[in-house]
Amino acid sequence: MPGLKNVSYSLPAELLEAVKDCVQAGRAASANALVRKAIEEYLKKLEMQAYEAAMAEAASDEMFINDINQCMEDYKWVDREDGGSK
Repeated sequence: MPGLKNVSYSLPAELLEAVKDCVQAGRAASANALVRKAIEEYLKKLEMQAYEAAMAEAASDEMFINDINQCMEDYKWVDREDGGSK
């Protein structure tokens, strides 16, 4: 994988043992692959949580809701299957 950098982190011994067990059992190609995938998945989860929080905030923002409703009204004709005018 291009652009890899070596880093050091401290992890609990039990966690390291669980990683080692997964690799030995063939559930992960390597400890590096397992840790990389776990971090990628956790970062995606954090990103989704931030997105959901922003959407929840927007859902309670009256000005945002009014703007969305106005856009829906302005462009409702685009949604018509026949492409006709209003």
